[in-house]
Amino acid sequence: MYNIAFNRLAKPWWHPNFIYNILPARVATDEIVENLNGFIKEIIIESWKRRKMFKNSKYGNFIPVVDRLASYIEKNPDDISSEDFMNHLMTLFTAAFDTLTIVSSFALLCFGMYPEYQEKAVEEIRSVIGESPRPIALDELNKLIYLDMCLKDVMRLFPIAPFIIRRPLSDFSLGKWVIPKEAALLVSIYHVHRDERYWKCPYHFYPDHFLPDEVRKRHIFAFVPFSAGPRGCIGKTLANVVLKLFLCNVLQRYEIEADGKVPDLELRSDISLRPKYGYNCRLKKRM
Repeated sequence: MYNIAFNRLAKPWWHPNFIYNILPARVATDEIVENLNGFIKEIIIESWKRRKMFKNSKYGNFIPVVDRLASYIEKNPDDISSEDFMNHLMTLFTAAFDTLTIVSSFALLCFGMYPEYQEKAVEEIRSVIGESPRPIALDELNKLIYLDMCLKDVMRLFPIAPFIIRRPLSDFSLGKWVIPKEAALLVSIYHVHRDERYWKCPYHFYPDHFLPDEVRKRHIFAFVPFSAGPRGCIGKTLANVVLKLFLCNVLQRYEIEADGKVPDLELRSDISLRPKYGYNCRLKKRM
């Protein structure tokens, strides 16, 4: 679906519906949408069964997001329609599934290419969690400062959305230019994150970019992996928790190896940024 969406965005001759509707991509789109809607309906049915089962007892410490939303809608039916509920779940799924996969995979690749930083991250994890793998608490994740620096530099090098598009609501001055109202404004986060004016090692994995002193010296918008302002990603806190949790579990158990360095990677972009030839790394059981 991402490939189809990007092709329709990038190919002007796909824009008119009367052309798009006769393309094979339209048939594929309808099939994918039907499958996704079926998947979301199954999630809602499972939520209903789960909430009925736990109606007179406690869930425990974890309540799925879908159950929270479904319970709210049952109590406030005029606030969100069934169609909006399905659309919200679709947004949560599509925004989290591919993004977390890509960032976590790039992180493993960077750790494999730069083993010195991998070992520093492992030392920190062991100092907080211990020598043996075990479940990790949220307050322990918050203590993993160096792992957080590593993750940020991965997202600097490989922003999940390399480009964002904005439409100015009024004319405004940007340096010596005037950007007119309603213009299509494309911002290249990828290039901002590799601007030599703000980054000591712009083309390499270098977690020290996020030492407190380095952060203070940079412009606040030199690092925007989740965009910024009112259109910024609302899931960034959850994403950071999930990614750190994943990396902790992998690094406790495996040593990652990969050939080359970041500048050797050939990248491609659709809706997101990806390596052209896959995430080529090796895992060895950590002793």
